[in-house]
Amino acid sequence: MFAPMRAGNEAGTTNWEEPSSYAPGRYRAHPTGVRSPPLGVVLQPADPAAQARYVRRALRVPRPPDAAADDLHGPRAQHRSWTMRLLRPSKDEVDRIVDSWWKRWSVLLVMPCALVWIWCAMPFPVSDPNEPWIPFPDIPQPFPPSHSHFSSALPSPTSALSTSLLPNPSSSLSSLAASSFLLSTRSLNMPPLAQIPLRWLSNAAAAVVSEAGNGTLPGDGDGEPVMLPVDANFYFFLFFFYGAYLAVALLFITKCFDLYRLNWWPSRLGGLPSYTFFWSLSLFVGWVLYKTRLLPNRSGIPGNELDWERKSVWVGLAFFTMALPAAVCWSALRRDKRMTYRHSMTETQKTFLERHLPQRMPRSYVRFLWFISSLSIALICLLAGQGYASVYLGTLPHSSIDGAVYVWTWVATVNLMMIVSCWILESKVRSRALLFVFKFYFMLVYFCFYRNLFARLRSPDQYGLLQLLSSLWVVVYYPLSMTRSCHRLLGWLGLVTKDYDEWVDDAAISFWIRNLAQNVTMVAFLGWLTLLHFGPNSEVYPYFRFDTPGDPYTYKLTIIASSIIWASELLSSLVARLICDKAFGIDVTNLGLDELREFPELLPALVSTTLHVLMDMLLFLIKLNFR
Repeated sequence: MFAPMRAGNEAGTTNWEEPSSYAPGRYRAHPTGVRSPPLGVVLQPADPAAQARYVRRALRVPRPPDAAADDLHGPRAQHRSWTMRLLRPSKDEVDRIVDSWWKRWSVLLVMPCALVWIWCAMPFPVSDPNEPWIPFPDIPQPFPPSHSHFSSALPSPTSALSTSLLPNPSSSLSSLAASSFLLSTRSLNMPPLAQIPLRWLSNAAAAVVSEAGNGTLPGDGDGEPVMLPVDANFYFFLFFFYGAYLAVALLFITKCFDLYRLNWWPSRLGGLPSYTFFWSLSLFVGWVLYKTRLLPNRSGIPGNELDWERKSVWVGLAFFTMALPAAVCWSALRRDKRMTYRHSMTETQKTFLERHLPQRMPRSYVRFLWFISSLSIALICLLAGQGYASVYLGTLPHSSIDGAVYVWTWVATVNLMMIVSCWILESKVRSRALLFVFKFYFMLVYFCFYRNLFARLRSPDQYGLLQLLSSLWVVVYYPLSMTRSCHRLLGWLGLVTKDYDEWVDDAAISFWIRNLAQNVTMVAFLGWLTLLHFGPNSEVYPYFRFDTPGDPYTYKLTIIASSIIWASELLSSLVARLICDKAFGIDVTNLGLDELREFPELLPALVSTTLHVLMDMLLFLIKLNFR
């Protein structure tokens, strides 16, 4: 199940059993490298206080040397495959990326955003819900906001009548309902264009009678027909759209276990076969749900843009698949009896003494349980975000105060989950690399749902109020949290046990993580806002169409206001960084990049985290209707 533990020379290093130190993990997934000094030590900053801080930070938690480190950083690293270079880059490769601003922004921002844009812009094969089923639907074309694709190809009244009179193998009653409507249109000698709404109404009546067993017709309450959304091709969704989302989700979980230094797959089976098996198993379960109709294929609510409850089934299936690696590890630990200490005694000693010895759980097993709990909190946070967005978007329109209350309630929820999860990782799991990734994950979740709220703000006043509060928070909170008075107050309350220098470093790293998350999410949002508004997938993403008559939400207002908000965010972050530099001698950028240099495996973990959160947001916003 686990990779063999390699003995290392840890003489002269910090005692890993000490509660205040960080633990490298009992079972290593791959060799760790020798820690190098941070960038500040190499460049020797002129400020003596800053140089002393960098030196203290470099010597705070030394990492144990490993004889197998040459596998990643020695001559053998040049002969590794390209997949290993992507998933487990060497320290030298990471140093070359983070030392160049355009390389690191290309990897951390441009690459994940581009992959998500390609994924969501790939044309969905869709079909008209009023037409007979065909095995290979046409690729949709982008439609103007004022034009509906249902009127692109209109059959003659005779063909419509003959088509509607064909027997329906699923229900003869639905055929009778459709035929009655079209016979009435022929008897009134209506022109072809006037028969279009009634032809749709006949098909809708047939669907309602067939599925619900009554004659109630869908409408808006005034007798006006409501257009059914298009039917997306299920197999394209399953294998490409959901398949790619699930592959990234499993990669995210794998990288989390990688940072924990634990292989989740059985050693006899291997990583790639285990990964492929869980991915295929989830797709098979999704196919079974579709074929057995355990969840409705159509929403039944034509005006519902989000249909959160039904898509949560797919998100829940993905989260269940992501939980399987943890279940495999937990079952292996239980099978090997690693949840209790194994006493080396003879059979005679076991007979008389074993049951009198205390049954204690090893620290490695307790750390694993804490690690699984932090993963559970992270996944629950995504579901909570979907619930918040569903409630807010289902009760539109809102005033500026309502929007501010929603945003700050969501901020409080995310920060509460982040505080609990980070406390677990810092005090129980004791992994700085995992702590870094999870902070980034929660910031991505917060900003993703916050960005997509922009598409449902009606006026510049609402944008201005939200951004004013956010900018004031950045400029005031982060410099204030670095003051000695704030550190003493939190220490007096028992909330902080770190010394001042370590506290300041952690606050600066958290600020760098926030800046990265807000830039990634804004670039991604502006990209898919444009692609899904003008592109061929506007039919399956009605949230970005902005084509409802009388709606105050427009693409022009959203793109301009979002760009202005991004500019104000960059300005407020710059002001906060200058305050940190002048008042405290803190270089926020270098402190954040030092973590990537110290833990090279963080780079692919950050990319997989970005992809997972962005793709989950787009899965939440898609309109799913299957034939």
